[in-house]
Amino acid sequence: MGISKSYLSEIENNKKQPSLEILQKYSDIYGIKLSSLILLSEDYNDASKTSNSQEFVKKLMMRFINFMSKERDDDDTNKEET
Repeated sequence: MGISKSYLSEIENNKKQPSLEILQKYSDIYGIKLSSLILLSEDYNDASKTSNSQEFVKKLMMRFINFMSKERDDDDTNKEET
């Protein structure tokens, strides 16, 4: 990704925040949309968050899980047809 091991360690230990450029490289390497990567990395256990935002995230994650399950089911169906 073009960063040093020590910088990566600082990111992993929450001492530094990665730039959008680094996050974009990471998302490209692993085939994850940048927006999904950012959403999944959020800390929604923060006490300052309202219950409404927690419910929103729960619903969003359920939609994401359902979408991924449907996509997998579609892939399995396509494999059976061939």
